[in-house]
Amino acid sequence: MEVTLIFFSFVSGFLNGIGSSGGMLFMSVMLLNGFHPIVATATNKVIALIGSFGALYNYWEHSDSLKSLKYLLAFSVVGVVMGSMIALSIEEVLIGKVYTLLTFALLLLLLFSRKIKVKGVNKRYSDFIIGTVSGVYNGFFGPGTIVVTSLQLRMLANFSNKKSLSTAVLINTLTNAIACLVLGVGILAIFDLDLSLLLCLLIFNVAGQFFGSKMAIKTNAKYIDIVSKVTLIALLIVLLYEFWL
Repeated sequence: MEVTLIFFSFVSGFLNGIGSSGGMLFMSVMLLNGFHPIVATATNKVIALIGSFGALYNYWEHSDSLKSLKYLLAFSVVGVVMGSMIALSIEEVLIGKVYTLLTFALLLLLLFSRKIKVKGVNKRYSDFIIGTVSGVYNGFFGPGTIVVTSLQLRMLANFSNKKSLSTAVLINTLTNAIACLVLGVGILAIFDLDLSLLLCLLIFNVAGQFFGSKMAIKTNAKYIDIVSKVTLIALLIVLLYEFWL
């Protein structure tokens, strides 16, 4: 199991780095290895949080200034606290089924997002919608937050692929940090892992996100959608198997 987790930690980091849903893949692996959904979510957040600094190193210069993003970041913080509290109040079987529905909805959004164009949205309103939705989603579920956020930024704020991706990584890092604090009970379970295994997972995820983000910048993130669709379908199959069959 250890080798499998380390391998998929790198792969999930790489997918997050290119703006796809690497968390979907890593969470699928954890669920198949018998982890509770909350524990899998919390562990996924810790690894993704530390790993995201590898991507932030490359994306920082491509994102807007923090001042221009202050409302967007503030709304995302409020949203992630709300989402995390909801996740902690739901039973395992029910939360697994809700995760399945969220994954299916995200897949549909990704499939039809290019046909959805919204123009003339006030920046304050778009910041509220994008920040709150992304925050609640990451607090409650997590995997796919970069995809959810970058899609909204492209549809509501008319961001380019590269700009939406760099901003989504920043929001994902912030909301992961807040979610880790709120999901404290689940976070403690990560320390049940062998220390050397935990360090390997973190190191390989950082490396994955670093190399993935460099590739995304060079290619202008043009492979995001196709990779995201594949990983979403994979997680959907795992969730259906675990909680519906």
